[in-house]
Amino acid sequence: MAAARSVIGRWHLSIDAVIHVTAAYFHITVAELVSARRFGHLVRPRQVAVYLARALLCETKSTCQIGHHFHRDHATVIRACRQVAARVATDAFFAELVSTLRVYLARAKRSPSYLTQSKPSARQSSAT
Repeated sequence: MAAARSVIGRWHLSIDAVIHVTAAYFHITVAELVSARRFGHLVRPRQVAVYLARALLCETKSTCQIGHHFHRDHATVIRACRQVAARVATDAFFAELVSTLRVYLARAKRSPSYLTQSKPSARQSSAT
């Protein structure tokens, strides 16, 4: 996605950057991540991306704006965030996965050049 590359190139943390990084982490394309498909290997990464976008950009982006980037409505954003939070509370491996991405993106938010200097470890969740 050209918009995500340009966002990363300008070193801004945005919803597009969260989408791009999450897709790369889960080894899926950006188009698959934002698609209408509901396959399990796409749903979890999409929910994680929505959760991270809301957690890291809540002061500047509403649930409607986040949903717009994923072609979803605000209620779907809220549900995805609740589902990820519930799974993080019960699944240590999933919690570590989300934490890895969250720390990576939070560092990028504080130091935008971090996006171009390193990549999160690319581990697949056994549940996805």
